[in-house]
Amino acid sequence: MTTRTLSPTDRYPSRVGTEQKFIKRGDPVLWGPKKDPLDQVELDQFHHHGFVVREGLLDPDTVAEGLAEVERLRADPEVLQSDHVIPDPETGDFRTLFAVHDTSPMFEWLAADARLAGVARQLLDDDVYIHQSILEVNGPLSSHPNPWHSDFETWHVEDGIPAMRTISASIALTDNHAWTGPMTMITGSHGWYLSYEDDGSQSPNE
Repeated sequence: MTTRTLSPTDRYPSRVGTEQKFIKRGDPVLWGPKKDPLDQVELDQFHHHGFVVREGLLDPDTVAEGLAEVERLRADPEVLQSDHVIPDPETGDFRTLFAVHDTSPMFEWLAADARLAGVARQLLDDDVYIHQSILEVNGPLSSHPNPWHSDFETWHVEDGIPAMRTISASIALTDNHAWTGPMTMITGSHGWYLSYEDDGSQSPNE
């Protein structure tokens, strides 16, 4: 597990003591007054629940192009030999590709598309950059589970991001069902920070 020296000004300490605890969020959820592209109903949903779902965001041609790009990446020998790829520990199949925007021009373009980046700029009231991008392929009923975790905890402790001025965006290119390994969200969890104990184990994200 990665640890670091506790700063007296660190509002979100983690992996520095022996107690696991929840710390109330000390940063805004909505940073600015902008009302586009999300409307007021969607902004309220994001503020209260911590996430908002936009059905049909991408047109069918873009979805098809994205699925074709996933298959291309899964079959590319150079990609498969990259340090950015994590195979499924049980099957050895392609499961995760980190820094996908650096590997795939198609996904680099999609990440910068106004339908995604515009929402991030609205919520954060600022220009944005990509801190981390991941392609996940979850097989139905068979893939190794990815346990609940807080992305910000890892970004804060391991990468030094000081405040909760970040947005996680997920694009589902296939239908989500309980049996297809979907992402699950805990409503209201964005209002808290889970500080992990320093017990010598792996990062909560691993």
